[in-house]
Amino acid sequence: MSEDFDFVIDITDHKKLQKLLHEFMEQGLGDSNSDPDWDKIRRLLKWDRMYPRVKLFEGEAPTLEEAREFVGGHVEIVHTKTGAQLVIDEEGHLKSLKLNPIPSKLYGGPIVGPAMILKGDAKWT
Repeated sequence: MSEDFDFVIDITDHKKLQKLLHEFMEQGLGDSNSDPDWDKIRRLLKWDRMYPRVKLFEGEAPTLEEAREFVGGHVEIVHTKTGAQLVIDEEGHLKSLKLNPIPSKLYGGPIVGPAMILKGDAKWT
C-alpha cells in the first residue's frame, strides 16, 4: 500500500512529538539561572518536521554565512532566559514568518522563522 505514495507519515511519531512539545511548552523555566531540559529539546529537534527549522549548536559556532543561509536573511542575536543565544532573521516579523514555538519558549516571547540555538562554546562573542 505504501508503494502508492511518495511519502509515508508515521502518526505515532507525530503523537510523540505533540506530547513532547506540549510538555516542553508547559515546563516552567524558572528564573534566568534555570536551564531547560536540553535532552528534551534535542529530541524535539530530531522529530520536528511540522514547525520552522531549529538547529542546536553546542560545540563549534556556525559562521556568519551559515547563519545567514539558515535563517534566510540578515541575522539578529537575541539572548534567552537560560543564557543561550538565538540567531534569527531580524526581519522575520516583517516577512510574516511562522511562529517557532521552541525558540519562543526559550526566549520568553514570539520568535518567528528558522532559528539557531547557540549554547556553551558555540555562543558568539
